[in-house]
Amino acid sequence: MNQLSQISLLSIRSQHAEDIYLGRKRAELRKSFNSRIKLVFLYETAPTSAVTGAFFVKQCQRYARSEAIRAASACGVPVDRAEAYFGKHKEGWIIEVAAAYRFPTPLSYEELRRLNHYFTVPQAYAYLPRFEALTQALLDRAVSVLAEKIVLRDAVSLSSDKIADLIISNVSAGYDDIDEDFVEQTSGHSTSSMAAFSTSEKKFLEVCVDDVLLGYTTITRKYHGAWKTGPTILLPEYQGLNVGAAVRSAIEGYSWNHGARAIYCTCPANASNVVSYLIRSGMNLQARLKAHLSSTRDELVFSKANEKSKRPRKRPLLSDMRDTATRSVRRIASDDPLVRIHVAEFTRLLGDWYFSAPPKLSEAIIAGMEAFDSGTYKYSAKPKELYISKDRAGRTRIAVLLTHKRSGMIKLNVVATTSNVASIESVLQSIFADHKLCRRYYLTVPCDRPSMLTALSSSGFSVEGLLNQPFGDGRDHICFGMVRAASEAAPRLSKSA
Repeated sequence: MNQLSQISLLSIRSQHAEDIYLGRKRAELRKSFNSRIKLVFLYETAPTSAVTGAFFVKQCQRYARSEAIRAASACGVPVDRAEAYFGKHKEGWIIEVAAAYRFPTPLSYEELRRLNHYFTVPQAYAYLPRFEALTQALLDRAVSVLAEKIVLRDAVSLSSDKIADLIISNVSAGYDDIDEDFVEQTSGHSTSSMAAFSTSEKKFLEVCVDDVLLGYTTITRKYHGAWKTGPTILLPEYQGLNVGAAVRSAIEGYSWNHGARAIYCTCPANASNVVSYLIRSGMNLQARLKAHLSSTRDELVFSKANEKSKRPRKRPLLSDMRDTATRSVRRIASDDPLVRIHVAEFTRLLGDWYFSAPPKLSEAIIAGMEAFDSGTYKYSAKPKELYISKDRAGRTRIAVLLTHKRSGMIKLNVVATTSNVASIESVLQSIFADHKLCRRYYLTVPCDRPSMLTALSSSGFSVEGLLNQPFGDGRDHICFGMVRAASEAAPRLSKSA
């Protein structure tokens, strides 16, 4: 017996398999079994002689004979049939069916033998080692069927406490600072004004098949059409069964059907199982972010474009990028009398560098600036700062929005109407001087801004990846990041910075 196997192959008559697929029979009986089994493939005996489908195990329990017969009857197995099957055995196993699905094309005995020439039909059941070719072939076939049956819908099944426990237990191992505020934002149906930047809506969805709950996922809709997917969390009983690949396919289908131009997601660099199914699902690795969200591990960024999406939009030309030197650098406080004018200047230039400013973005930025000035450092608050650099004529030439993130990081959004490298470097140095406790800086910059690329490289930033048209305007963006040495930065940003 393979002690680590959670997958089994079960011999069954075609009539009983048909009843399971149609939902008339909600349990299978066995004289012996193993409570570790989560997924059962059904091998229909002669004349079919093929694996025709599978079911997830809802519950697998051993009972005394009389209790087993009662439990079998409650699941649609006639009492006389259960009595005859268990005979004189004192105990019996009841394997309850959570969700069953039939393969469009059965896997015949001959095909099974080609995959494993030692294969023999089990008299009752057999364990399937997780990484053998035969098991992988069965799992691949199961994924293709599941992907079409999975439904994403508004989450209503579990209590908020259980959802919080799932999110924290699954996500906190890969990232720092996963707290109740993070859980609230992840599982919320909307995003607060302070949390909004390019986000238009956040949906927390149940992942179900035949009304059986498999897990949860969060989809964050972005104004620029590239939606963030995840975190996606499977219930423990469905982990390790290739279900993640089927869920990934369902998430893509949901996103395309609801108008996404592209999707992207992130995962810890050491999450090899997640990386595997993301790559197999056609997601493209875009960047490796150094010590991102966790000081001890990197984060990977994956993306995929909708093949049916429209051609890239024509981007506006708002700046002339003259080689104009700047004279002053100033941080704008939230109570500055001209704060709305300064924020408007930043959002006006945003479309030339990133994406056209969505509705109420200026209000969200000001709310984030107020959060920073008041010392509010929650995940949902997204505290922000705005730095402005002007030329001698008083015109804004460089504007940098700082968004403070978890675990001592700062995200930068830079817009400029000058190609003067020294001026850009001066602004960056002013920011560094004001935030000596920052652990990490990161940002993306359009590839067609050579002066900015030069200034970032000379200021200590490293290239961490290339994003393929992240804002749908025909331009790729380069990911830059800089991790401060332990002697230079504290593990968490504080207001005193």
